[in-house]
Amino acid sequence: MLRCSALSLVTACAFGDLLQAQGTLQLSATGTVVYPYSPRWTFVGELNPVRVVDGSPTFREVTLDVGAERTLKPGWDVLGYAFLIHTDQFDDLNTMEYRARLGVQPFWRLRPRWFVQARGVYEGRLIHYEGGTTDFTQRARVRLLSRITVRKSNEYQPGAIYIRADAEGFIPIGDKADERYFNKVAFRAGAGYRVTRRDQVEATLLTRASTTTFGLDQDNADLIIELRYTHILRRHTPDKPHPSP
Repeated sequence: MLRCSALSLVTACAFGDLLQAQGTLQLSATGTVVYPYSPRWTFVGELNPVRVVDGSPTFREVTLDVGAERTLKPGWDVLGYAFLIHTDQFDDLNTMEYRARLGVQPFWRLRPRWFVQARGVYEGRLIHYEGGTTDFTQRARVRLLSRITVRKSNEYQPGAIYIRADAEGFIPIGDKADERYFNKVAFRAGAGYRVTRRDQVEATLLTRASTTTFGLDQDNADLIIELRYTHILRRHTPDKPHPSP
């Protein structure tokens, strides 16, 4: 009970800060292809357009990423991802970003219907601005995800419905730790449906607090509606949970 009360207090405070900050409403759609090459190797590719529909700063963004995950031992993965991100904002703030992500990803099946995953990654970001300048920033990201199946015995069965939630913290590192715009913390909650053995859809709501030091210092709060379709290519390997964003 004490743990629940403490968690509720922290969450309420975080959402209270979000409500007081300047904010944006964004729509995000992601198509994901997962290729389970072997019991040890899984490859992932994603296309993700995002658009701000209300609030400031306004922008449109398209992300293409590819990655690989290797199972070191049951319940432990290492991962590596590369991202290409184009952001259309205004004037000299349009950017092309090249991002690399490396990390570890332990996971546990606590019950047949209950899956928990942790993730810690290093992320390097090379950002090229339309005006000709280039910037390099670094950050660490730590996340805890929980997924519970509420229909069927697990999330891999066709017709399964599951709910998911995660919390993630962002830690700027290096000499650019005071970059003009950095994420601080994010909370996500939503539900998914397994259409077939190899196809699933998810709808989630993400709240993300950020800070900006460009011009006047201020906090920014993003509310993002996310839709995701995932297709798993045919391969005769055991089921292995792949990461969510």
